[in-house]
Amino acid sequence: MLRVMHRSAWVLLTIGALLMFLLAARYFFLDLDAAAADPDQNILRELYLQRPVGLYIHAFAIMFPLIIGPVQFFLRRLTPEARRAKYLPLHRWLGRIYVTGALIGGVAGLYLAFYAYGGFVSALGFGLLAVLLLTCTSIAYLRIRAGNEFSHKEWMTRSYALIFAAVMLRLQLAIYQGAFGIEEMAAYQATAWSSWVPNLIVAEIINIRRRQTEAPVSV
Repeated sequence: MLRVMHRSAWVLLTIGALLMFLLAARYFFLDLDAAAADPDQNILRELYLQRPVGLYIHAFAIMFPLIIGPVQFFLRRLTPEARRAKYLPLHRWLGRIYVTGALIGGVAGLYLAFYAYGGFVSALGFGLLAVLLLTCTSIAYLRIRAGNEFSHKEWMTRSYALIFAAVMLRLQLAIYQGAFGIEEMAAYQATAWSSWVPNLIVAEIINIRRRQTEAPVSV
């Protein structure tokens, strides 16, 4: 039963990551002039269209950890124990790409946060998200370099929870505005926090359960 739940969670993560991957890819084919003239594109116009380089770097870099996360979870958690060693070189190379994308995307996200649509509330939320992403990813990398696999997994869980804010942001904006009729700026200010704080709470629950079921080991 627990294995079925893990696989179901993996499927949902993968679907969300793939949809966000496609959404992020559209920025590279966006007609900036047309988007700037669209009265319904306030967030895009106010923040991103004035800083297209930052947008492109952030979107391009974050796409990689977003899509690699579910793959890493599958390789390390859902594959049979006897087959994991076979995938270890792939896991390590994907991990290097993940860390690079997360760090570059985090720096670009921190830059964009200073100009966030919604003023100080949004800027603080997205800025803290970027700082935590950089911190968690860096610690995860340093822990595996030190041979502490258990701690590495905990920090990577936190890192991906923050990466997944990209998916939750779009989903929550649609719910806040579509289902509850919340005004655009207020909805964006809310998602600056609600897109990642609950994710971190879930990550900590996962880590607590991991400590109860797995003995910390160093490799």
